[in-house]
Amino acid sequence: QAFTDTVGEGVDVIGVAVFGDLIEAMGTTYCEEEHRRTIKKISGADGKITRGAFIAWYLDWLFGGDESDIETDEEDEADEGEAPAALSGEGWGSAFGVEEGSWKCDACMVRNKAADTKCAACETVR
Repeated sequence: QAFTDTVGEGVDVIGVAVFGDLIEAMGTTYCEEEHRRTIKKISGADGKITRGAFIAWYLDWLFGGDESDIETDEEDEADEGEAPAALSGEGWGSAFGVEEGSWKCDACMVRNKAADTKCAACETVR
């Protein structure tokens, strides 16, 4: 509904300049730095974003299915000629890194250790 409210009835393609308005219409804060990667990922070569591509990305973003964003962020930073903070030894580094083999609970989205057979928060069986 926010897509239609922002760009109009029957419009299925938006320019990247409208992306921020669309995000804010959905009640989310738009951050040019953070969403730059998203725009690059979901826009076509013509600089347009289709309704389908936006909805697929938004649902994936809301429900945490897009684990590849972590890798994409590091690749983008490397493309810009800057070393990621984790590699440069500056900043928080890997303080919020994901432990290898860990799993995310489907019920409450809490990240659990690989050896856990049930969620530490809600006790849902893995």
